[in-house]
Amino acid sequence: ALEVECLETGRRYAVKRALRTFDSAGCRQQKLREAHNHEAIEPHPNIVRFEKAWEERGRLYIQTELCGANLADYRSHLGVLTDAELWKVLHDMVQALHHMHSNGMLHMDVKPSNIFVADDSSCKLGDFGLAVDINKV
Repeated sequence: ALEVECLETGRRYAVKRALRTFDSAGCRQQKLREAHNHEAIEPHPNIVRFEKAWEERGRLYIQTELCGANLADYRSHLGVLTDAELWKVLHDMVQALHHMHSNGMLHMDVKPSNIFVADDSSCKLGDFGLAVDINKV
């Protein structure tokens, strides 16, 4: 993701840009599903906050709150996590998944690279490309 700054407010955000342009209507629909699913999730402290999404030159861009490193990168820099850190990650992810499931959404891709460590050390679930809204199945 790219780190960007709003010129009007000075707030910093993350912007995820699709690696490839849409090569078909089906591909476009699949990419847009990620943005729609993320936007549909009610805000929660352990879920990366959605800001907006747009299409530009055949690519999808998703703007979210800016978090620190993902858990995979965080772990590679700091080494093995302590038991207390692991319990904190587990607690935060259970909270995030409970919130999603209570609202009819399944993440389907929980892994260290989709768990982000915020400045306050809380963990936030992100990347909703494989998420499923069970109310629409």
